[in-house]
Amino acid sequence: MTTPRTFAEEELKRMKAMYALPDLRMKLDDRFETEQILIQSGAQQWTLTAGSERALLYGVYDFLRLVLGVEWPYPNRGAQFVGPTAQLSDVRIHSHPKFRRRGLVFEVNFDADYIVASIDWAAKQKLNELFFTFLVWDEVKERAAPELQRRGLRVTLGGHSIDYLNQKFSLYGEVGDLEYEQAFIEQLQMYVKDNPLISKVSLWPRDIAGAVDLAHYIRFCERMDEALDIPVEHIAYNAGLDWRLLEKRASTSSELPTLFAYWGRDYHMNAAPDERGGRALSNWLATNDVTVFEYYSDHFMQTDLFPPLPKRIEKDAAEYHAAGVQGMLNLVVPYSGMIHFTTRNGTTCKRKIVTRSHGRCGAKQTYGHSTL
Repeated sequence: MTTPRTFAEEELKRMKAMYALPDLRMKLDDRFETEQILIQSGAQQWTLTAGSERALLYGVYDFLRLVLGVEWPYPNRGAQFVGPTAQLSDVRIHSHPKFRRRGLVFEVNFDADYIVASIDWAAKQKLNELFFTFLVWDEVKERAAPELQRRGLRVTLGGHSIDYLNQKFSLYGEVGDLEYEQAFIEQLQMYVKDNPLISKVSLWPRDIAGAVDLAHYIRFCERMDEALDIPVEHIAYNAGLDWRLLEKRASTSSELPTLFAYWGRDYHMNAAPDERGGRALSNWLATNDVTVFEYYSDHFMQTDLFPPLPKRIEKDAAEYHAAGVQGMLNLVVPYSGMIHFTTRNGTTCKRKIVTRSHGRCGAKQTYGHSTL
């Protein structure tokens, strides 16, 4: 089995075969935090020190950025030279990601080739998690699991998967029915045992306003957390623009980690602050570890009608970090079709768009190593 350290060595060797590179010595230091790295230049060789094998891989990509001036703005398109190389004498760069959790969410994309390419891209951008619905995972895991493992990336399964799992487990019932919940959890225990790469479960209610009582849903998540050997989080979100699943109440108090997903945010830079959404986030942050789930890739944001989002993402990341948010996840939205719009002079136009990625180049590149 290829470990992240072995894979980092292979990546370095592959690039050395194409470009003249200084020697790089890699070492682990248990005094470092898990994803902390230190890159130093030297007369005979460079040194990369890291707190984990995954961080060594991050460090190799940073080394290549420094020495070659390369970047990887898109999945599956190879390295691109983006500017002159940095001054290579007396280099000492100490880095550590802002967020403990940084990842992409695949809800409906069954394109295994693209997902494998996105896994590769994610490691190059210092992301550390891929989140799949159970349906997507069942479709792509044979291809995706080895790629995730060799890069040391974590896997979360969940999403709006209850109906799919009911069918898979041959169960009928609703959250709040304790007998049904027990049968569901027993089946889920076996599923997790058969899929050892899974590191977290984040199972959400149906995406319908009022589909489930928040207190019943959170108690269901707590029961899963008690039964499984891996952590479970609950989602707080406004399904159908219904605030009952987003806002914290006394009856929904829980120590479980919270995935905060506020759909419908105005991403324009000059938009007025959303006081109600901000208050809801602050209330969860007061008692829970919170990861924010964002929708930067929704297809209606990926046309010429909307600007790229790098400034929005950078601003969000800075504000979330200052507020104590522990992580950021971004939904990958596959979309292909025609858009129709009217220009300023009144001409009706149409354009084919294919957006299987994470936004236009600027926004996508920002959601990565330099921001999170």
